[in-house]
Amino acid sequence: MDKHVTDFLVIKDVVFWLIIAFVTLFLLVTLKIIRRSLADSNWKMSEAISEPEGVPATPAAPGEPTAETLQGAAAAPVKPAMVASSSRLIALIGGIILAAMYLGTGYYVLFAVFYLPENVKRIDEINQFFVMGMTLFSPYAVNKLSTMFKG
Repeated sequence: MDKHVTDFLVIKDVVFWLIIAFVTLFLLVTLKIIRRSLADSNWKMSEAISEPEGVPATPAAPGEPTAETLQGAAAAPVKPAMVASSSRLIALIGGIILAAMYLGTGYYVLFAVFYLPENVKRIDEINQFFVMGMTLFSPYAVNKLSTMFKG
């Protein structure tokens, strides 16, 4: 094998593993920062995946006194009782699984770009990968759109 070819293969190996290490390190550092900031703010996972108990109060008709005016403006707001939400827990677990699969697919795409260029024929295939990742956030977009059209 020609020396230039072997030098290129060594450099390609080093660049590939540096990118993988950088992506993994970035992910771990980001998660650590998020965890630390949530711990400092007294945030609790059990509250985050809970929902208010019971039916929300119906809004007062125009001209009727609200609960705030009846109790006085200085009264502290009452925190609603929170109950565990199995749907939110399932969504959390599903989101973690999807994120792990997306990360694994991302590692494969990097591997294919470096070692299997015949498998990545067009840049459109990589763009489709990123569009697929955006679908992780589609429930939030649908939720925002539905609240926009409700009232």
